[in-house]
Amino acid sequence: MGVLLLVLLYAASTRAAKTYTITTTWNGGAIDHKPVQLTLSPSSDQQYLELSIDAPFFNDPPSPPGPAGQAFYGLWNYEVVEAFFLNDDNQYLEVERVTIRHSLPLEVTTQRNPTTKSWTGLAKIPITYLPPTVTKFNAYAIHGSGKDRMYESLYPAPENASNPDFHALQYFQPINMSELLPDQPNAPMSELWEDALQGVFPYNITTTWNNLPVPNTPVQFTLQGFQAGVELNVTAPFYNDPAPNGTAGQPFYGLWDYEVVEMFFLNDNDEYLEVELGPWGEHLLLLLKGERNTIKHSLPLDFLVTERTMPIENKPGIWKGSAMIPPGYFPPNVTRMNAYAIHGVDDARDYQALHPAPNNDPDYPQPDFHRLSLFRAIDFEFQLSNNSEYSDVWLDAMASSSTTISVGSGHKALLVALLSLTVVGAAWFAGSW
Repeated sequence: MGVLLLVLLYAASTRAAKTYTITTTWNGGAIDHKPVQLTLSPSSDQQYLELSIDAPFFNDPPSPPGPAGQAFYGLWNYEVVEAFFLNDDNQYLEVERVTIRHSLPLEVTTQRNPTTKSWTGLAKIPITYLPPTVTKFNAYAIHGSGKDRMYESLYPAPENASNPDFHALQYFQPINMSELLPDQPNAPMSELWEDALQGVFPYNITTTWNNLPVPNTPVQFTLQGFQAGVELNVTAPFYNDPAPNGTAGQPFYGLWDYEVVEMFFLNDNDEYLEVELGPWGEHLLLLLKGERNTIKHSLPLDFLVTERTMPIENKPGIWKGSAMIPPGYFPPNVTRMNAYAIHGVDDARDYQALHPAPNNDPDYPQPDFHRLSLFRAIDFEFQLSNNSEYSDVWLDAMASSSTTISVGSGHKALLVALLSLTVVGAAWFAGSW
């Protein structure tokens, strides 16, 4: 077996750190290059576990096709470094692929050194991503293509193991998390983990369409899958803008011109479902095949506004609503999503986005909710277990639609996984490469 190096360090700030070096292949063989080094340390406010990486850069395979700085499902097929955090209930963190959540957002920075053919990275892992009472740890590195694919492990499997398996939990080794995060061993399960175990996925819209902080309480919504469909629950500020001339519980075409919360579900063929919900009870659902190409709209929906309180002076009220979206409304193989909130009238119109456009970017001069490149990954397989085929609703819509149904110029003006933390030296991190 190869030698494993574990060093306990203390930075100048007296914050503890643990440094690990991956010196063996997945089954204990020797490696023929500079080893990957990982360092774990707490943030100064104890709200993040910081993972620093110093690794050789092989550029093999080439960088993934996804945008830098965003989650990329399938990253394990590329050049990556992975770290797993496990507890005694076999719950573990993997911000890459999991059994209950994946594609969680992560704050990262990286640098690549062409001279030394190496790369460094820093990932800030929110402590809420960790399962309760982490007791074991392992780390891995992967590079190469085809028959030259190399799998390396901090704590390897036995030499006679048949195949590399980074989820073979019996090879994980103890880690004393109290030396890094003193409160972690006794901390209760985070709300993120509790929601994920129950199949509830929460989201908060905290930014404007161009990535500025929203001034008021953010719109909150949750998704939860059932046999009848996906339940979408919204809790949002209520501004009492002029109401649409519609009927509560019925579709209202043009709802995007009013106070509204919207959510989009997209697949890799640019087919998407748009769901719009208003505080007065109207709704609008559209099927789109291609950017802004509506092929069906005004589908019926079981939607109910359950609460609405009026604003008081300059403080908005609140409205809550619940919708059950039938499984057949979603395009097959949903992989990405975005969500938006709109309120205000005329020049005071305010556009907010879950995944916003960059601030002051000339490529994004105005809000546009159909900029599909801004959509980000969603672990939708945990919402609908069978989302692989076109439903009759989609088949009928595609068969009957020969022309684009415009959604209107006004609408154009709208707009980690829980189980190892995987980081890549080529494209997963945002960086000035």
